[in-house]
Amino acid sequence: MILQQTFDNCLFPGKRKNIPEAASIKSAAAFQAILTKERARVDRNSHVFSLVVFKVGPQDSCMDSINNLVYQLKKQIRITDEIGWLDNGSIGVLLFNSLNAEAKMFIEKIKGNCPPNILCKCSISTYPEDMVEHPHDEGVHRGLEIPCHHSLSGSTSLPDHQIAKDDQVGLRLQPVFFDKMTVCKRLSDIIVSSIALVALSPLIVAIAIAVKLTSKGPVFFTHKRAGLGGVPFRFLKYRTMYVDAEDKKASLMQFNERTGPVFKMENDPRITRLGVFLRKWSLDELPQFINVLMGHMSLVGPRPPTLDEVEKYDSWHNYRLEIKPGITCIWQVYARHEKSFENWVRLDIKYRQKQSFLFDMKLLALTLPAVLSRRGAS
Repeated sequence: MILQQTFDNCLFPGKRKNIPEAASIKSAAAFQAILTKERARVDRNSHVFSLVVFKVGPQDSCMDSINNLVYQLKKQIRITDEIGWLDNGSIGVLLFNSLNAEAKMFIEKIKGNCPPNILCKCSISTYPEDMVEHPHDEGVHRGLEIPCHHSLSGSTSLPDHQIAKDDQVGLRLQPVFFDKMTVCKRLSDIIVSSIALVALSPLIVAIAIAVKLTSKGPVFFTHKRAGLGGVPFRFLKYRTMYVDAEDKKASLMQFNERTGPVFKMENDPRITRLGVFLRKWSLDELPQFINVLMGHMSLVGPRPPTLDEVEKYDSWHNYRLEIKPGITCIWQVYARHEKSFENWVRLDIKYRQKQSFLFDMKLLALTLPAVLSRRGAS
């Protein structure tokens, strides 16, 4: 009997009633690997794909409803499509070579075939057409909500993959592609930045006084920069330019010495005399330890770009926005003289692939000699 059951399960997998549908789809790690590979393929051959995200709650809650939903999804997908967990609260359906309109049609089919009690909230992202999740379209998403009859540890709130509309200035990416910061990396950020702020406090205060006394304007230059996913945050540094510097930037673009969307020029007339000194020794960057402590940045990661630079990015440039920005990274250590923006991005992607606690510590240790050499600083 056991041998017969095993044989039947191999030939007729649909008969495996003892295996829940939710357990038969790709794990979060396997599905993430498929997404990453498909995205790289799309960047290379100019194809497109859509990702439909169904918010269903943790895998151990509402299992009957989740299993029924997965069963319906399997019935509707094509042989080339993939289904898998995105995290403990969402199921993703990867629709190959499908635009947003086709993804909406897919949702309509699910809606038409699912009983009302197993429908759930969902969202669509299409790559590379855009990477901002589309608002819940009334014609498609009305009533698509899964009722959870089991308690979710006293709460029925579900993980939210959609970022609020007010925060979409500069937003370019789907959170599913973001690198998750490890606990070890975050702890090292908090410890090192706290120690640095305390140990360097006399120097920090002295520079602040010098900035205030040598030119008109605020001590700190606060600027909106693109953080993780392109979401803006307030970037801190000592003011090294005159207060009207941003107004003069457009007239100086003809002197830009960098390729791509970034701007940098030698002997920039907007920089104050003290600012020249601070930039040469990278002392203007010290306030960014506050950004690190607040969680906007990390000690090691790609430098945060301005929002106008992000708007000019090509699709593959967005890879550098999928990891939390940092104070230093590979190009600050090994290629401060590099003028090609494309090569900057390649080095940031290289860091993303190689990142580890030990590699971060190595880059931090090499940053001080790189700063003291003053090569490429301005």
